[in-house]
Formats: sequence, structure tokens, C-alpha cells
Amino acid sequence: MKKTRQHNISPKQKSPKGDAQTHLSLSPIISQYDPAGFVIDNIRFNGSVAIILNKFHPNAKKGAKKGEGEMYSITPHPSKTIGEADLTFFSNLAPHPHVVLIGVGEALTHPHYALRARLQKLHLTGEIVPTAAACRTWNLLLSEGRLLGMLAIPPASP
Repeated sequence: MKKTRQHNISPKQKSPKGDAQTHLSLSPIISQYDPAGFVIDNIRFNGSVAIILNKFHPNAKKGAKKGEGEMYSITPHPSKTIGEADLTFFSNLAPHPHVVLIGVGEALTHPHYALRARLQKLHLTGEIVPTAAACRTWNLLLSEGRLLGMLAIPPASP
């Protein structure tokens, strides 16, 4: 079993360009999640994360090389909650991912009507579920070769 890399990436860390550090991965398997964050592709991400298929990202030419496969970008997300405005992250993707998974934390406490309406307005198919379910579903759909996007906040402490 691979060890998690020793460095942590959090929304507060900045790249030389001033934006949150982004990690590129061919296969961003989520191997762990806890109240502090996620381990994706054997790298610890503190706090919330956004994952998109890089070839759909407007800046894909910077990180992905032709013929290297589909590259996913994993970016720390600064919020502890997910709102309608956060979905704009997925609005410029063309074509759209098959599904956008939204992990809302420990439990689904309300129906998130505003998020669902925003997904429809952006013509995105989305699933709003507890973070644990989002992580399991992500890994399963990724193994099937589906085109995915994900926005997730860590589950709360027990």
C-alpha cells in the first residue's frame, strides 16, 4: 500500500500565481476522508476539495499533454459549506461531465433546493449526498471511466 505523501495542501497555500495549489492526477482515487479533509491520489488535502476532469477545464493546455490520458485537477476549496455560487466552477466545462457529485458533509440535513435549481440552470446532472457516499460513488464511477466532477466538504467530527 502506498504511503500518503508528507506534504499537505490546503486552501490557504498559494501558488506563485496567487491561486490555491492544484494537483494534477490521472486517477484521483479518494482513499481517505475525515473531518480534516481528504487523501486523494496519496496526497493529503486539508478542508474541502473540487475535482474536475482537466481536459474540460478552460486552462487544460497548461497541465495536460496530448496523449497522456485524462488529467483531473484537484483544487482545495476555501469554503466549509457549499452554495449556489460554488457551482460556477463547473459552468464553463464543455462538454459537461456525466455527473457532478456534491458531498455536503456528515449528513443530508435538508433537500438543498437552491443547489438543485442551480444544477438544472447550468444543465448539469448532479447528486447531492453525504460526503461518505460521494467519495464511494466517485471511486466507483471513476473506475467505470465516467466523466466526473466533484465538490465536497469534509464530514463533521463525531
